Amino acid sequence: ASCRYRLTEIGFRGLVFQKLNCRPACCEIHRCFFNTRHIGDDGFNPCNTTGAAHPLDTEHGLYCHSAIITIVPTKTAVKLATKNNKERDITIVGCGFAAVALGISLKKAGLNNFTILERSNEIGGVWRENTYPGAACDVPSRLYSFSFEQDYPWSLRYAPQKEIFEYLKHCIDKYSLTRHIRLGMEVTKATYDDDAATWSVATKSGEEITTDIFISAVGLFNNPSIPDIPGQDTFKGSQFHSARWDHSVELDGKTIASIGSGASAIQYVPELAKISKQLNVFQRTPQHIFAKGDRANAQQDQSTTLWQKLSHRRERLQLFTRFEKNSRRRSSEELTQKSAEAFEKYIHSLVDDAEMLKKVLPDYPPGCKRGLRSDDWYPALLKTNVNLIDAPIDTITSTQSFMAPALRRPRF
Repeated sequence: ASCRYRLTEIGFRGLVFQKLNCRPACCEIHRCFFNTRHIGDDGFNPCNTTGAAHPLDTEHGLYCHSAIITIVPTKTAVKLATKNNKERDITIVGCGFAAVALGISLKKAGLNNFTILERSNEIGGVWRENTYPGAACDVPSRLYSFSFEQDYPWSLRYAPQKEIFEYLKHCIDKYSLTRHIRLGMEVTKATYDDDAATWSVATKSGEEITTDIFISAVGLFNNPSIPDIPGQDTFKGSQFHSARWDHSVELDGKTIASIGSGASAIQYVPELAKISKQLNVFQRTPQHIFAKGDRANAQQDQSTTLWQKLSHRRERLQLFTRFEKNSRRRSSEELTQKSAEAFEKYIHSLVDDAEMLKKVLPDYPPGCKRGLRSDDWYPALLKTNVNLIDAPIDTITSTQSFMAPALRRPRF
């Protein structure tokens, strides 16, 4: 006599169940969380509350709304709810892309009792912190955007940092997330109370927040990882991490040392090469850095006609399909070998210096590290004022650096 459900979808959102039949009284349980232990061969019955009192019986909470039940991944499972239970308190830590997407999804699902805690005085995460010259996304803008907000007027095919930052603000304003966001709230500790089935979240300011659901949406690339190099604290010149770029430092005509050749370096090094007197690039490991393509910086059509909207979705689908197709090589030795050969051919078309080829060609196959994209990195390394150094840094003195073996570099 109670509701019956069948599994209708297995996707990135989780499992989706379709209601098969329903009696009016049972419909009163809508907008409740349920325990997944009641999913079995004979269907799913959210009215059955037997044997599901422990909050850690499952890794998911279930949300029932408009004849659809979707499993929403959470930090901890929620106690089995009944129709009399209140809407759960949800606390999200971090306010970058992940938190904004989650907040919008919660509102669309009818869940408004959530708070986003951001330690900074501004939203944005990695796109707030990284303001170095040339900062941009190496994924095309049409793909590096939310599926529900695809018609943003991107200026370029690969959007610059400032534009991505503004896109996040646009989404927050459009979907009314501002009232849910608390800035300057750095979380220092989160403790789970098993008996009460709640989290206690402590902040740096001393405030403690009790919440039913705790979700971490902190990023990976907004905290600088600074190498511990002997003598670094004795250097008399300016020094800073790319994620904490000091825009007050005048770099024109200077001798500059840049340590690293990762995703950030391949963007700011070409910019520094244009203005520096001498640029010494210290590289530990060469990367597979592929070209962006002929339309790398193509101006984007900002019209919002129906035809253009359809064009945006077509381009997004094409990009997604291409990226998925390229990922197949990860499980194929044959495709990996073909990719390696194509990359080597590409490098040889750009670099004809034997010594430089030894420095820029990786000794590992594509896929061992995240593939990067730039049309400017290799041309920048070939400039007369740029010196690519692949020897380890041994020490830093007040005016210069030393490598092992003892190679002295120009004063900075």
